[in-house]
Amino acid sequence: MDIDYSYYGLTKNEAITRGIKVAEYLKVETPDFYNQCVYIPPELKDYIERFELVWPMPIEAKYAERREITEFIAFREILQNALDADQEVHGYDRISVRIEVNDLGTHVIDRGRGITWRAFPLGGSEKPCYSRGYFGEGLKIAGLRFGVLHHPVFIFTRREVYKMFYYHPSDTLVIVFGRSKKDVKGTYVLIYRWYLQKYLLRAIYVKKNPDLHELCTVKFDSPECNYEMPNTVYIDDSGRTKLYVRDIFVNYFDKMFGENAMFTYNLWWVELDPNRVNVKSTYQLDKQIAKVLYSCPKAMKIFIERGLKEKSYGGVRYYLFDPDTYEKSISFPILEEEDQSYGVVKLLVRKYGIDAYSNAGDLDAVSTVGHEGGTVLLVPWGLEGIFSNILPRASEFVISSIRELSDEAKEIDPARLPLRTRIHLRKYQFIAEFISRLSKGRKILVKPVIASRSFAKNNVVYLTVDTLQRGDNRVAIHEIAHAYGYFAYGDAPDVSENFERCLEFVGSEILEMASLEATSNILSRIMYGCINARLESLFATIVRAVNAEVNLKISKTVLEKEAPIVLIAFVTGGAKRVAQVVPINVHIADLGEETLEPPVEESYDRIVNAVCREILGVIRTLVEKPSRRIEELTSGSEVLKRYKLDDDVRRAIPYRQALSAFKEIVVLKYDIRNDEYVRFGEVVP
Repeated sequence: MDIDYSYYGLTKNEAITRGIKVAEYLKVETPDFYNQCVYIPPELKDYIERFELVWPMPIEAKYAERREITEFIAFREILQNALDADQEVHGYDRISVRIEVNDLGTHVIDRGRGITWRAFPLGGSEKPCYSRGYFGEGLKIAGLRFGVLHHPVFIFTRREVYKMFYYHPSDTLVIVFGRSKKDVKGTYVLIYRWYLQKYLLRAIYVKKNPDLHELCTVKFDSPECNYEMPNTVYIDDSGRTKLYVRDIFVNYFDKMFGENAMFTYNLWWVELDPNRVNVKSTYQLDKQIAKVLYSCPKAMKIFIERGLKEKSYGGVRYYLFDPDTYEKSISFPILEEEDQSYGVVKLLVRKYGIDAYSNAGDLDAVSTVGHEGGTVLLVPWGLEGIFSNILPRASEFVISSIRELSDEAKEIDPARLPLRTRIHLRKYQFIAEFISRLSKGRKILVKPVIASRSFAKNNVVYLTVDTLQRGDNRVAIHEIAHAYGYFAYGDAPDVSENFERCLEFVGSEILEMASLEATSNILSRIMYGCINARLESLFATIVRAVNAEVNLKISKTVLEKEAPIVLIAFVTGGAKRVAQVVPINVHIADLGEETLEPPVEESYDRIVNAVCREILGVIRTLVEKPSRRIEELTSGSEVLKRYKLDDDVRRAIPYRQALSAFKEIVVLKYDIRNDEYVRFGEVVP
C-alpha cells in the first residue's frame, strides 16, 4: 500500500528510521493491535477519514507512575502546550484558549500554528526558553496517563489527526497518524470520554481562578532567557495559597512546604521537578518571590503590616515581625533605595514609630533601645535585608542616641535640686564610688542633667532629674554598668557581651555593699537624708566633738544608720571624761522637702541652728532656775513645736535636779555638708 508520507511532513526514510510503520502492514501480523490503532469512535466518523501510520513509543505505564502523573497533571501538560502555541502567534496578553466539555469529552483548542509529528519524540523541546511546556515530554506523558485510563487523546491540526492511546499487551504508548475531514487552524485536542470538572479548570489555569485578585505584575527576564515575562502576586480568597509557574498550577504552598504563603504567586522563572508538582530549587523560588515583592509596593505593604505584631517586654513596647507564612523562611537580599518597595517600607517604619531593628529573640535589644527612648523591631534572620538599609541596628541606634544626648544635655548644679532628688543622686554616687574603688584611681562620676533621657559617656553617668526624682534604680544601674565598661573594656555598648559582663559585675558589687555593715549603714543614712554621707564612722566624730568616751542610749548601729539631726551629750568629770549621749530622734528626711528648700544645706543649717539654740536655752534655764518645769519650757518654744521636737527634747533631758551633776552638757549638731557631728554649744552647770 502506497502512503503519502509527505502529508505528515516526513519522508519514508525518516519513518523507517523512527520506527513509524504503515498500519496496513500490521493487519496480518497483529490483528488486535491493528484494530485498536485504526479504530475510529462512531462519534468521530465525521471528523476522521482514516488512520495510516503507527508509531509505538518506548514509554511504559510505569514511566508516568514513577513521576506520580495524575489526570490533573496530565491535563495541565496539554493546556500549557495550547497556551504556548496561542501565545507564539497572538502574544501573551491576547491568549485565548478554549476549553470545552461535552459528551465526547474535554476539548482544548488553541489558535497557534499547529503541531507536527516532531512534537512526539521523547527528549529536548524545540520551544523557546520562555515556553510553559519546556520539558519536551509533557504531551507524551499526558497521552500515556489518559491512555492507561482508556481515554485516548485525539489531536487535530490542519488536515492531520494524531491519536495517542495505550496498548496494554505490549505496555506501550502508541501514536497513530491519520487524515482529518476538518481543516483545523491551530491545534484541537480531544481527551475522549474524559470530563474536566469546573473546579479543576479554575485551579489549573491562573486566569480562570475567580479566587485570585491581582496586586501587581512585574516583568523581568532571567539569566538563562533574555526575554521579559510577567510575574504576578495575588490575594487569594480561598485562604489556601498556591504556586503557579508560567500561568499553570503547580501545588499548594502548605502541601509543598508545610505552611501557607501570604500570597498566591504566578512566577515565570522557577524550574520544576519532572513531576511538575514541586520546585527544583527552593533557593530559586525564594529569590523570585523576593524579587517580585521588592518590585510590588502594594504586596510589600500588606506583607509587612500583616506580619507586624506589637509586643511588650518588661513594660517596654516593641514590634516582632513574624509573618507566620512561607515568606518568613526566605533569605531576602538588602532592599535598595532604587527598589520600588523601598519607599513603602520606609513609610511603614515611620508610621509605627520603629527606630531600630535586631534579631528575633533579642530581648536585650528591646530593653536597650527602649532605654534610649526608641522602639525596636525584632526580625527573623532571613528578613533583615528588608529593613537593614532603612533602620539602624539596635547597637548603632544606642551609640548614636548617646552621642546626640551628650551634645544636647545640660548639667545642673546639685545644690539646685530638692531633698528627695539629692538623696537619690547621693545614693547612686556612693554606689559608683564603691564600684570604682578597685579601678586604680579612676572614678565613675554621677552627675544630674537636663536631657531627654539618662546616659553614660566614658566614665561619667548623666542622670536626668526625672530619673533622680523617681529613684529609678534600673536606669541608674544600667548607666553605671556602661561607665564601668569604659574602664574594663574601653567600651560596653548595649546588646554586647561586654555590657552583659558589666551588668553582672555591678550587680554583684551592689550585693557586696548590702552585705557589708559599713556600706549598708551609709546607704541607709543617705536614705534618711544625709546627702553627703561618707565612709567615716559617725561615732568617731562624736568622740572627737566631746573629747570623751561615749555611752549611747541608742545602739551605735542605729546611730550610724539614721544620723539624728541633734544629740545631747551629758559629760561627767573625773579621771576619765565619759559622755552619755542622747539623740533627738528626728532625721533630715523627717523635716520634709517643703521645709528644706534648695539649697538644702542652707535650709538645713538655718533650721537646725535654731533648734540647737532652743535646746541650749532650755538646758541653760533649767540649770540656772531649777524651779522651772521642762514641760513649760519645751511647750513654750515655737521653734521646737514647729518641728515637732518638744516631746523629744523633754524625754532627752533628765530630771532637772540631776543636771548639776554633769561636768558639762554639750549639744551636737549633725553637719550635713561633712557628714559628721560637731559641737554646737555647751552649758556648764
